[in-house]
Amino acid sequence: MPVPKILLLAVLLAVTAGFVLFWVKQERGRRQPGPLLSGLHALIGFLTNFFDTLGIGSFATTTTVYRLWRLVPDQYVPGTLNVGHALPTVAQAPIYITIIEVGFET
Repeated sequence: MPVPKILLLAVLLAVTAGFVLFWVKQERGRRQPGPLLSGLHALIGFLTNFFDTLGIGSFATTTTVYRLWRLVPDQYVPGTLNVGHALPTVAQAPIYITIIEVGFET
């Protein structure tokens, strides 16, 4: 594997580790602890991230489901999308970076 790809993956891993540490710290400091993830939210996330790999954006489909079923209050949707789709996207990135051959200049 070329050095630029290794550097890219290393930076991605470092940023992800920082994100997870910050997220855990924030969750521990919440006044009203609750479940981090329900089964329904996990299913929605799995389906919308699967569609994301096919080219259908996960933010649009997740927002639609959240609003139709009133699962998340409107003011929390942007943050919920950013946090909820961050780790699946980080999992997808190394897969695509290593499998698909693209010039580093791209």
